[in-house]
Amino acid sequence: AECEHDNKTIPTLLLQDKNHEKENEDSGNAPSLPKTVKIVKPDLTKYNPRIGIGSIAWSSESEYFATRNDNMPHTVWIWSPTHRKPVAVLEFETRVFSFKWDPARPTLAIAIGT
Repeated sequence: AECEHDNKTIPTLLLQDKNHEKENEDSGNAPSLPKTVKIVKPDLTKYNPRIGIGSIAWSSESEYFATRNDNMPHTVWIWSPTHRKPVAVLEFETRVFSFKWDPARPTLAIAIGT
């Protein structure tokens, strides 16, 4: 059965690097994003402000890993560790709470909300 989603649950694809699988392309330079990612400034008055990578998950075959930076809570970055650069950047209207890779295939489930 198909799942129905409203527009707030569909991410904006900020980057998709279709050339990341080319073996001879190992420059290590990340492709530039076509627009600016939403950034949240940390509250530096708090004892231990949330700064940096707050979540990370590896795919079952370690072909990819996904990250969420605490200063960019609406964005999930999908990386290729072999090529040391992001292959996709997904931005949502609401905060990303968690994500987890499917254990059998390279599919990422993402939980978002307000």
